[in-house]
Amino acid sequence: MNHPDPAPRPELVTLVRQAWAEVLDTDEDAVPLETGFFEAGGNSMLLVLLGDVLGDTTGTSLDPVELFQHSTVRAQAGLLAEVGARPHA
Repeated sequence: MNHPDPAPRPELVTLVRQAWAEVLDTDEDAVPLETGFFEAGGNSMLLVLLGDVLGDTTGTSLDPVELFQHSTVRAQAGLLAEVGARPHA
């Protein structure tokens, strides 16, 4: 029996959304939670940059393949939670 993934922690959703906004050069409010990174205007170079931004803000290195496989804000926040990432204060 499959169970849905638990909801990611709100602070990680906010952190990922802020990183997307920075990388996509848009307002945080314009970043969709359930749309894939590429559909939201990203490309492979920006995905690598997103990994760097998230790494800088959490101290956790994420492989671009992992970010590609977890392509939405919610999925990436869940991935960060899985690896025990914490936002830097």
